[in-house]
Parts: sequence; C-alpha cells; structure tokens
Amino acid sequence: DKDDYYFNWCLGVFYSVESGVGLHERALPHLLNAKEINPHDPKMYSALGFAYMELGRTKEGIEAFQTAMDLAGNSDYFGKWFIMFWLLMDGQIERAERIMKASNSFDTDEWNSLLAAARGEKRTPLKVKGLLPIHYFLLGMKKEALQSIEASIDRGGNWYFSLKQNPHWQTLSTEPHYNRVLEKAKILHDKYSKRFK
Repeated sequence: DKDDYYFNWCLGVFYSVESGVGLHERALPHLLNAKEINPHDPKMYSALGFAYMELGRTKEGIEAFQTAMDLAGNSDYFGKWFIMFWLLMDGQIERAERIMKASNSFDTDEWNSLLAAARGEKRTPLKVKGLLPIHYFLLGMKKEALQSIEASIDRGGNWYFSLKQNPHWQTLSTEPHYNRVLEKAKILHDKYSKRFK
C-alpha cells in the first residue's frame, strides 16, 4: 500500500538523516518495511544504504547504494552523492569516476576536487564546508579532517555515530584530539536526542 510505504520511508529517513540525531537503529525496521512494500524506489535504497553505513555495516550499505544506482540508471537523484562519498573513501576511485561520467550531477568543481583528492592530487580546498572532512580524509590529512569535523560540530553538525561507528572515520582515532572531538559530538548528540525521548 502506497501510504504504508511512504509512512515507513519517511520515518526511516527522519530517524536516520533528518532528525540530526542519527537514530539509525530505529530507522532500519522502517526502511526494511518500505523495501518489502516497494522494492523499486532508489531513494529508499539510498536511505537504507546511509543507515547501514553509519551503523558500520559497510557491505550492506554498499549493496543498498548499488541497488539504488541500478534502479536510478542515469537519472540524477540525491542518493548518488552518498554512494560517491563511500566509494571515494573506500578507495574505489575508478568505480566512482565511471559513475561521475555517467551522470551530469557530478560535473562540478567540488566533485572534481574530491576525485583529485582521492588520487592524492592537492587542490584548493573546497568552497562547500560540509565536504571538507571528506576532502581532507581523501588526501590523508587526518588532522585537518578532524579539525573540519570539529568545526562542523560547532555549527551544529551531528558526527557522533559517524565517528563512533563508521570504519572510515574511525581511522581518525589515532589523532591526538580525537577523543575531545568525539566528546563534543556526544554532547551535541545527547542534546539532540533529548528531543526524541
């Protein structure tokens, strides 16, 4: 039923992304229900992939993103951005480049800079502040990646689950001020979480 699908999809997206809290465990049952009802919506698979990735379930996340890509074909939709981040961070540069060439939505200075960073080419930092952690991560500049994450937290960005559970971001834990940034992220996360109790 269409209403049941949208109810589950909306709750899944809300819990996983829109709440700012990252309640990915709560999102999964709703997204899986939506998948049962309509297994042909790329947006649902993108949200499912995001939830899986943030829970550290990388293989399932990539599979969900790939299904979203297969269903979407060459059409442009927001979920392609998620899979591009993960492919680049996972070192799958050639695969990411193929997707970029097949889609008009990635023909921007920001995406070309991220692709160059994944290849180890240093370019001018990005204008879009939200992409800076990924840019620095791809260049192997862990200190700068963590500093840009901290700046994002200071602007209200919720990084707690990403830092705590995502295997890519967990590699930053060797940085001296990682625990301080994680604590700041936890304080903000707890503040946001109080809204949902």
